[in-house]
Amino acid sequence: MFNLQYNIVLKPEKEGGYTVIVPSLPGCVSYGKKLTTYKYMLLLKYYKFVG
Repeated sequence: MFNLQYNIVLKPEKEGGYTVIVPSLPGCVSYGKKLTTYKYMLLLKYYKFVG
């Protein structure tokens, strides 16, 4: 097993919550209402992206 590290960009939204972008994985974008939620949502997107 190995670990991969990616930089992420957290963009606060006017309506509340955060858009999360992984610049090195084009199209890997997620959203979370709380900072604790974005981690889970991003993991789901990552696994769908990498497949």
